[in-house]
Amino acid sequence: MDLKDLKLNDLIKIALAVTITAALTFSLTVSINNTNNTTIINNYQEITKKLEQQDQKLNTIQKVSDDIQGNTSQVESNINKTLTISKEILRQVD
Repeated sequence: MDLKDLKLNDLIKIALAVTITAALTFSLTVSINNTNNTTIINNYQEITKKLEQQDQKLNTIQKVSDDIQGNTSQVESNINKTLTISKEILRQVD
């Protein structure tokens, strides 16, 4: 069957089928792109949430570290005071 043997009605049906196929393909492509974009956005939000949680944990660790440093400084100060008092007592005993 040659293309020139087809009737106008057959040509319209073929053109319509090709147009519908192209439209469905385009629609599917847009749908896939939207799904991919949604997945990317969801992944971004999940990563951002995890980073915020990590930031909170790091802030907690920093606060604990600062507290430990402060406690260490206080203990060192107390030891130095005690040592000074002990030296003074020993000096007076001698």
